[in-house]
Amino acid sequence: MSEQVIRVGIAGAGTIADMAHCKCWREAGAEVVAMADIYPGRAAAFAKKWDVPNAYESVTEMLAAHPEIDVVSVAVPPYAHKAVAMEALEAGKHIYLEKPSAASEAEMVEINDAAHRLGKLIMTGSQSVYSSATQAVKRYIDAGNLGEIYFVRSISDRRRGTARGWFRQKEYGIGGVGMDTGSHSLDRMVYLLGTPKPVSVTARTYDKFADYIPERSYKAAGIEEGVEEDVPVADVEDTLIAFVQFDNGVTAYFENTWAVNMDKVNGVWLHGTKAGLSMSEAMVYSETDDKILTDTKMEFPMGWGSHTDAFVSFIDCIKSGAKETQSPGERAIIVCRITDAIYESAANGGKQICFED
Repeated sequence: MSEQVIRVGIAGAGTIADMAHCKCWREAGAEVVAMADIYPGRAAAFAKKWDVPNAYESVTEMLAAHPEIDVVSVAVPPYAHKAVAMEALEAGKHIYLEKPSAASEAEMVEINDAAHRLGKLIMTGSQSVYSSATQAVKRYIDAGNLGEIYFVRSISDRRRGTARGWFRQKEYGIGGVGMDTGSHSLDRMVYLLGTPKPVSVTARTYDKFADYIPERSYKAAGIEEGVEEDVPVADVEDTLIAFVQFDNGVTAYFENTWAVNMDKVNGVWLHGTKAGLSMSEAMVYSETDDKILTDTKMEFPMGWGSHTDAFVSFIDCIKSGAKETQSPGERAIIVCRITDAIYESAANGGKQICFED
């Protein structure tokens, strides 16, 4: 494999770039050569903090000044993903798309088509796919240990974990919890199932905690920096509940909340004909040949995984000349299709949305 150093330009100097992108690209072995953000002075402040040598107030300037960039790491709010992604692709760069990968299926299709046309790689969605837990469970499933999977539950509930700033505005975030933690959960679930196509979606969303603002939130970087105002009342959902039917016969129950009067729950439960697996407890529930029930503890660390794991995988793909990553645009299209249908169903009182293909 080539020893070339992969050079990265980061688009967006918000919280996720500060928390993960700069640090994790470096941990993965890449060189962060530049940063761009539309707010005057923000990229420069970020660059000073992280010792990034170059800062710009537009992606256009960054790309023009640094033709050596290999990857643009897209860390802007969802409404701007397509514009930044398309500009980077047309400039001949691979792209990492922070979750949610795009504002809609149509936008993701356009991004993916451009990547194929230009021969560039996309890594989309959630770093949870690259966690030790998800990778271990995927290998376990692919080995046939669960038999036929017919039902999946994916739940991510926060008792009081409402996001702040632009996350609470449909204009910028496109949706609420569904676009935030929901995009992680959906991507992981679809990945584990082998990327089946959805047949139908039925969903409801609620905004019962629209005026709740936590005192502290990792989403509040823009507010703390004074480049963004807080939003007293959110115009997006804080609760999302959906049933998804897939073309391989699997039924999935999907639940994500920012705020709920219930215990915090986070996990995936896979129901198979040979065994069931709980990712929240790292347990496999099965039986012996003589029908004795067994509960077996799996040995893997819990957690969402790190961006470093995802970036290492992406760098390996670039250096090896792979045609796609473990998070290709095609899976992102499926995730966006489901997300679009969730919001359409919810907007129509829970009406079932069916797909023709």
